[in-house]
This record gives sequence, structure tokens and C-alpha cells, in this order.
Amino acid sequence: MTAAALSLAAAALALAAWSYLLYPPLLRALAARQRGGEAGPVATPSSIEVIVSAADEEGVIGERVANLLAQQVACPYSVAIGCDGSADRTAERALGALGGRG
Repeated sequence: MTAAALSLAAAALALAAWSYLLYPPLLRALAARQRGGEAGPVATPSSIEVIVSAADEEGVIGERVANLLAQQVACPYSVAIGCDGSADRTAERALGALGGRG
């Protein structure tokens, strides 16, 4: 084997060891140190916006938008639909499902 091949093999072995043997325990240790005991209260977000990118989803977009709008959250909540270049009526069905909210 040449020196370059040995170097590449050693680098690959080192990266595999880092990924599977060293990195996970390091993350666990950092997470345990960050927690520092009891968890505090979870902050409520000031608002939520769900963004859906849809293309040629005419058959399911109405149901998906209705499902998103039915969610109950403790802050202002909106749904944005992005349709670009659909060959079917995805945009029209999404607007219909939004019912004037969009």
C-alpha cells in the first residue's frame, strides 16, 4: 500500500471512531451538564406559522389544510400554503380550504 492509501484508511477509521464511539458520549455529557437538574417551565411561543409547500396535491391538500386549521394552540396560529407550478388545482383547493383565512 502506498502512503496515501494508508493515510486515507487511517482518516476513515478515525472518522468512524469519532462518529460512533466518541461523539455520542460527548453529546450525552454536554446535555447532562446543560440540564443542570430540574427543567424549568416551557415558554409559550408568541406565535406559530405553519408553512406547507405543495405541488400537485389536489387530492389531499384540502384535508391537510383543514387538519392544520383544526389544531388548538395557546397563541396566534396561521397557515401559509406555497404552490408553484402545479399542473392540477392544488392552489384553488388550498384557498378553498383556508376559507378566507389566507
